Amino acid sequence: MPLNPLRSAQGQAGSDYVGLLALIGIVTAAAIAVVKPPPIPAAITSTLRHAICLAGGGICTASEARAAGLAACVVHVRSDAEEVGAVLAVVRLRRGDVAIFERRSDGSAVVSFLDANAIGAHAGVGIALGAIGARGTATAAAGVAFNTGRSYEFSAESQARAFLRRYAEGETTAGEALDLARRLSPARAGQQPPAPASVSFEAGSWAELDADLEAPLPGVGGRLSGGAQASTGRLLGRRVAGARTTWYVRVEAGAAARLGAVIGAVGASGRADVVLEVTTEKGRAVAAAVSGSAAGGGDLGLYGHTTDLASLSRRLRAAGAGAGGAGREGRFIQTSVALDLAVRENRDAVGGVLDVLRFRVPPAEWSARLDALGARLDADGRIDVSVFRSATREKVRSAQVAIGAGIGVELVAGHETRELVAAWSAHGGPLREREDCVA
Repeated sequence: MPLNPLRSAQGQAGSDYVGLLALIGIVTAAAIAVVKPPPIPAAITSTLRHAICLAGGGICTASEARAAGLAACVVHVRSDAEEVGAVLAVVRLRRGDVAIFERRSDGSAVVSFLDANAIGAHAGVGIALGAIGARGTATAAAGVAFNTGRSYEFSAESQARAFLRRYAEGETTAGEALDLARRLSPARAGQQPPAPASVSFEAGSWAELDADLEAPLPGVGGRLSGGAQASTGRLLGRRVAGARTTWYVRVEAGAAARLGAVIGAVGASGRADVVLEVTTEKGRAVAAAVSGSAAGGGDLGLYGHTTDLASLSRRLRAAGAGAGGAGREGRFIQTSVALDLAVRENRDAVGGVLDVLRFRVPPAEWSARLDALGARLDADGRIDVSVFRSATREKVRSAQVAIGAGIGVELVAGHETRELVAAWSAHGGPLREREDCVA
């Protein structure tokens, strides 16, 4: 019998929930029929919402979450990014810097600084089909990337914001250009950040394809134009936090679709970022997790304080399919399914996938090993789902010179904010809403 069946919550709690909603409806209707009610005080609204949460079986308080072994939720995220790209003939260079601020539901916060570097080559061709009058272009690029990151933990939001004000400017692309002088100057010696709580290192490869085509419309007199873009990348990373080391690898969309109901649903859109990670302590693997994130279309629509795995999967797929991959405002879905590697079945499933990645077994075993891991994620996974309201802004500045070899420079500045709308967790039982995170 699975350790985490994620059954629908039924029985007495469900009956109480339905009865409570009916009573609220009757009382509200009667009040409206008699007289227009005054505004309901916030304290009463909060109490009523809490009562509904209790009857519905949600996770209603921070103390209840701690008793269930649940970590605090990330409730706010802000990221500020800069990227400088340069093209010299067929060589493409990129340098990016990102500062990320995250606030949790328990008042703690984390600040992360990420540095991204990439080098590659690109080539383009022109297309002309004289017989039908069509023309277009196609550009392909590929290369390697190397990224580093540092994270700092704070018990209070005010401490994290003070840290950002002091050090964020030096972590920008322009600020890091003066890093050597800053380090050598005794007057600035005190401006160096303290040791981070964790550090990360990543390396991988990337490839991009961009194509445009324009063709006449026979008998109409107009022209039809269209374009397509595609990108892919492979990434291997390591994150060190104290005695624990976490290795992680990016999972392609086709593989992600086989990793159980939750991750498979998020990865089904083809635009998700899915990562498999394994954490070791003193050389022994202790935990594994698969996380997936993607833009979502509209509200996720997990109504009620509990739901089951099938409903969650179905609605995640619908939300991902409606995202469209465009737009400056929308929803962002973050999911994670973790496994305790002290359980032999979990350890075997994770090891089976890693054996393929380490070329210990034939690649033909890949699909079967992914399916086995997906089954364990569904049966024994500790599931966390968060839905954010997101907004992004981007500013692009570029310049190109074509004297002999083409030279181009581009500066992109991006800002993104995310606010938690709803969260659910399933750690050894049904999927329950985290009112403790959004109340």
